[in-house]
Amino acid sequence: MFNLINSFLVTLIFLFAQYSYAADPWEVSVEHAPSGRFDTNVVAMTWMPTFCNANNVSNNEICSNEFKLHGIWPYYIASNDNDKVLNYHPSHCYHSKGCSFSKDCKISTETISYLKEDPAMQRAYPNSVALWSHEWKKHGTCSGLNQKEYFAQANTYLPKVSPHIIKLKNLIEENKLSPINVSRIYSLLPNNVSFRCKKIQDENYLFEVNFFFNRTGEPHNQVNTQIGDKCNGMVFLSWLTKKEY
Repeated sequence: MFNLINSFLVTLIFLFAQYSYAADPWEVSVEHAPSGRFDTNVVAMTWMPTFCNANNVSNNEICSNEFKLHGIWPYYIASNDNDKVLNYHPSHCYHSKGCSFSKDCKISTETISYLKEDPAMQRAYPNSVALWSHEWKKHGTCSGLNQKEYFAQANTYLPKVSPHIIKLKNLIEENKLSPINVSRIYSLLPNNVSFRCKKIQDENYLFEVNFFFNRTGEPHNQVNTQIGDKCNGMVFLSWLTKKEY
């Protein structure tokens, strides 16, 4: 029965999905996959100073010395074999619980109001309708949840990652604007993480910390997935002065 179900799911994926290679050479995005079919959730936490410096942003509402939730992304377990598929996920999924029709849909005005008005959501996410819209259509439609349920997962996952984020922020403040070996950052954090760096003026800056959890919300500790540029060797840690935000 298990094999029969697996065969059926594979058939569904090939019927409803088309593969497209995204920004990273090692990334495979399964476009229009069936909603709710994934292995892990990635809780992507962005270090906002690096985001603001890399994009020349000086918006007081989003540029501060803190981590913000970029998104919660359904992911497939990536392999680390000869195929080099290290970033493997569904996108813009069909038959989503959060859409009134079979295709992927836009975020609703009700959901935007919820994200703007709910204090927990304000603390979790950057204040950006463009970001919320993108996160829902690309990733939220793949979650198997309705729109409010998808974003409200922040209330479940942030308590799990916050103790580690606090440790990391303290390390960043102690070493702000100075390079630090990425191995020291890894030593602070659990095994279910990977890092993403951003190149600014030919130097690698810590940009994002990605936490991996299985479908039951437990840490997924065998992380082969690499989202964006890997952090290697010495990494710089951005820090904004008050005049910058």
